[in-house]
Amino acid sequence: MSLADFLSQDDDEDQFVEDHALEWLVDGTAVEEFWDMVCNEAVSEEGILTWLSENVKPKRQCSEAFTADLVIRLFEGFCQTSQIKDQFPAEREPDLEKVVNGRSQLLKHVITSPNLELAAMYALLKLMVKLNHPRDLLVAVVQKLNEADVLSAESIKAWIDDKTRVDVKGKGVAVTALKHWLEAMESQDAQE
Repeated sequence: MSLADFLSQDDDEDQFVEDHALEWLVDGTAVEEFWDMVCNEAVSEEGILTWLSENVKPKRQCSEAFTADLVIRLFEGFCQTSQIKDQFPAEREPDLEKVVNGRSQLLKHVITSPNLELAAMYALLKLMVKLNHPRDLLVAVVQKLNEADVLSAESIKAWIDDKTRVDVKGKGVAVTALKHWLEAMESQDAQE
Protein backbone atom coordinates (compact mmCIF):
# COMPACT_ATOMS: atom_id res chain seq x y z
CA MET A 1 0.00 0.00 0.00
CA SER A 2 1.30 3.44 -0.82
CA LEU A 3 0.28 7.03 -0.31
CA ALA A 4 -0.79 7.19 -3.95
CA ASP A 5 -3.61 4.78 -3.07
CA PHE A 6 -5.19 7.54 -0.97
CA LEU A 7 -4.62 10.51 -3.29
CA SER A 8 -6.56 11.53 -6.36
CA GLN A 9 -4.87 11.28 -9.73
CA ASP A 10 -4.45 15.07 -9.76
CA ASP A 11 -2.54 15.19 -6.46
CA ASP A 12 1.25 15.43 -6.52
CA GLU A 13 2.57 12.93 -3.97
CA ASP A 14 5.81 14.86 -3.24
CA GLN A 15 3.90 18.11 -2.78
CA PHE A 16 1.38 16.39 -0.49
CA VAL A 17 4.20 14.96 1.63
CA GLU A 18 5.86 18.38 1.89
CA ASP A 19 2.61 20.27 2.57
CA HIS A 20 1.64 17.90 5.38
CA ALA A 21 5.13 17.47 6.92
CA LEU A 22 5.19 13.77 6.14
CA GLU A 23 8.88 13.62 5.27
CA TRP A 24 9.16 10.48 7.34
CA LEU A 25 7.33 8.69 4.55
CA VAL A 26 9.45 6.98 1.95
CA ASP A 27 8.05 7.03 -1.55
CA GLY A 28 4.60 6.89 0.00
CA THR A 29 5.40 3.89 2.20
CA ALA A 30 5.71 4.13 5.98
CA VAL A 31 9.25 3.39 7.11
CA GLU A 32 8.44 1.10 10.01
CA GLU A 33 10.97 -1.33 8.56
CA PHE A 34 13.60 1.40 8.83
CA TRP A 35 12.69 2.32 12.41
CA ASP A 36 12.77 -1.35 13.39
CA MET A 37 16.26 -1.62 11.89
CA VAL A 38 17.47 1.52 13.70
CA CYS A 39 16.33 0.23 17.08
CA ASN A 40 17.64 -3.31 16.53
CA GLU A 41 21.25 -3.41 17.65
CA ALA A 42 21.76 -6.66 15.71
CA VAL A 43 21.39 -4.70 12.44
CA SER A 44 24.67 -3.13 11.33
CA GLU A 45 24.98 0.56 10.65
CA GLU A 46 26.23 -0.29 7.19
CA GLY A 47 23.01 -2.20 6.50
CA ILE A 48 20.91 0.70 7.75
CA LEU A 49 22.83 3.26 5.67
CA THR A 50 22.50 1.06 2.58
CA TRP A 51 18.75 0.71 3.12
CA LEU A 52 18.48 4.45 3.69
CA SER A 53 20.34 5.35 0.50
CA GLU A 54 18.25 2.89 -1.53
CA ASN A 55 14.86 3.85 -0.12
CA VAL A 56 14.84 7.43 1.15
CA LYS A 57 15.28 10.44 -1.07
CA PRO A 58 18.31 12.55 -0.02
CA LYS A 59 16.09 15.61 0.49
CA ARG A 60 14.01 13.69 3.03
CA GLN A 61 17.09 12.24 4.74
CA CYS A 62 18.28 15.77 5.47
CA SER A 63 14.97 17.17 6.68
CA GLU A 64 14.26 18.42 10.17
CA ALA A 65 11.27 16.07 10.46
CA PHE A 66 13.34 12.99 9.58
CA THR A 67 16.11 14.06 11.97
CA ALA A 68 13.60 14.56 14.78
CA ASP A 69 11.97 11.18 14.16
CA LEU A 70 15.34 9.43 14.12
CA VAL A 71 16.48 11.00 17.38
CA ILE A 72 13.20 10.41 19.18
CA ARG A 73 12.83 6.79 18.07
CA LEU A 74 16.44 5.91 18.81
CA PHE A 75 16.50 7.34 22.32
CA GLU A 76 12.89 6.55 23.19
CA GLY A 77 13.68 2.90 22.52
CA PHE A 78 16.71 3.14 24.77
CA CYS A 79 14.68 4.79 27.55
CA GLN A 80 11.95 2.16 27.33
CA THR A 81 14.33 -0.81 27.40
CA SER A 82 16.32 0.80 30.22
CA GLN A 83 13.11 1.54 32.12
CA ILE A 84 14.22 5.09 32.86
CA LYS A 85 11.72 6.84 35.08
CA ASP A 86 12.61 9.75 37.37
CA GLN A 87 16.38 9.72 37.03
CA PHE A 88 18.97 8.41 34.63
CA PRO A 89 20.88 5.77 36.60
CA ALA A 90 24.66 6.03 36.22
CA GLU A 91 24.94 2.28 35.72
CA ARG A 92 23.03 2.67 32.40
CA GLU A 93 25.72 4.97 30.97
CA PRO A 94 27.57 2.13 29.18
CA ASP A 95 24.27 1.15 27.53
CA LEU A 96 23.69 4.74 26.40
CA GLU A 97 27.24 4.89 25.06
CA LYS A 98 26.59 1.67 23.16
CA VAL A 99 23.46 3.17 21.56
CA VAL A 100 25.26 6.35 20.53
CA ASN A 101 28.39 4.60 19.30
CA GLY A 102 26.35 1.92 17.56
CA ARG A 103 24.44 4.51 15.56
CA SER A 104 26.90 7.42 15.40
CA GLN A 105 27.58 7.03 11.66
CA LEU A 106 23.83 7.01 10.97
CA LEU A 107 23.34 10.09 13.14
CA LYS A 108 26.26 11.87 11.44
CA HIS A 109 24.84 10.88 8.04
CA VAL A 110 21.48 12.45 8.84
CA ILE A 111 22.50 15.36 11.10
CA THR A 112 24.64 17.30 8.63
CA SER A 113 24.09 20.96 9.46
CA PRO A 114 23.61 23.31 12.41
CA ASN A 115 19.87 23.50 11.59
CA LEU A 116 19.59 19.73 11.84
CA GLU A 117 21.59 19.74 15.09
CA LEU A 118 19.01 22.25 16.39
CA ALA A 119 16.21 19.93 15.21
CA ALA A 120 17.89 17.05 17.05
CA MET A 121 18.07 19.11 20.23
CA TYR A 122 14.38 20.04 20.01
CA ALA A 123 13.54 16.38 19.39
CA LEU A 124 15.49 15.42 22.52
CA LEU A 125 13.60 18.08 24.46
CA LYS A 126 10.28 16.72 23.18
CA LEU A 127 11.28 13.26 24.39
CA MET A 128 12.40 14.59 27.78
CA VAL A 129 9.06 16.34 28.24
CA LYS A 130 7.22 13.14 27.29
CA LEU A 131 9.29 11.24 29.88
CA ASN A 132 8.74 13.99 32.49
CA HIS A 133 12.39 15.14 32.49
CA PRO A 134 14.23 12.19 34.09
CA ARG A 135 17.06 13.80 36.02
CA ASP A 136 20.45 13.66 34.28
CA LEU A 137 19.13 11.92 31.13
CA LEU A 138 19.26 14.89 28.75
CA VAL A 139 22.76 15.80 29.86
CA ALA A 140 23.90 12.18 29.49
CA VAL A 141 22.48 11.90 25.96
CA VAL A 142 23.81 15.28 24.82
CA GLN A 143 27.22 14.56 26.33
CA LYS A 144 27.45 11.23 24.45
CA LEU A 145 26.31 12.85 21.20
CA ASN A 146 28.88 15.60 21.68
CA GLU A 147 31.65 13.09 22.38
CA ALA A 148 30.67 11.18 19.21
CA ASP A 149 30.88 14.44 17.18
CA VAL A 150 27.19 14.31 16.33
CA LEU A 151 26.29 17.52 18.20
CA SER A 152 28.76 20.37 18.48
CA ALA A 153 29.11 22.53 21.57
CA GLU A 154 28.33 25.52 19.34
CA SER A 155 25.01 23.99 18.29
CA ILE A 156 24.12 23.14 21.87
CA LYS A 157 24.83 26.75 22.85
CA ALA A 158 22.81 27.98 19.86
CA TRP A 159 19.90 25.80 20.97
CA ILE A 160 20.12 27.22 24.50
CA ASP A 161 20.09 30.76 23.09
CA ASP A 162 17.45 30.07 20.42
CA LYS A 163 14.46 32.39 20.87
CA THR A 164 12.60 31.42 17.67
CA ARG A 165 10.50 28.76 19.40
CA VAL A 166 9.36 30.55 22.53
CA ASP A 167 6.35 28.32 23.13
CA VAL A 168 8.37 25.13 23.60
CA LYS A 169 7.32 23.29 26.74
CA GLY A 170 10.04 22.27 29.19
CA LYS A 171 12.95 24.13 27.64
CA GLY A 172 13.78 26.05 30.83
CA VAL A 173 14.47 22.86 32.78
CA ALA A 174 16.61 21.49 29.96
CA VAL A 175 18.54 24.73 29.51
CA THR A 176 19.41 24.84 33.21
CA ALA A 177 20.77 21.30 33.14
CA LEU A 178 22.74 21.84 29.94
CA LYS A 179 24.19 25.18 31.05
CA HIS A 180 25.75 23.49 34.08
CA TRP A 181 27.18 20.74 31.86
CA LEU A 182 28.53 23.26 29.32
CA GLU A 183 30.13 25.33 32.06
CA ALA A 184 31.81 22.24 33.51
CA MET A 185 32.98 21.17 30.04
CA GLU A 186 34.38 24.63 29.25
CA SER A 187 36.09 24.78 32.65
CA GLN A 188 37.69 21.39 32.02
CA ASP A 189 38.82 22.46 28.53
CA ALA A 190 40.35 25.62 29.99
CA GLN A 191 42.33 23.58 32.54
CA GLU A 192 43.73 21.31 29.84
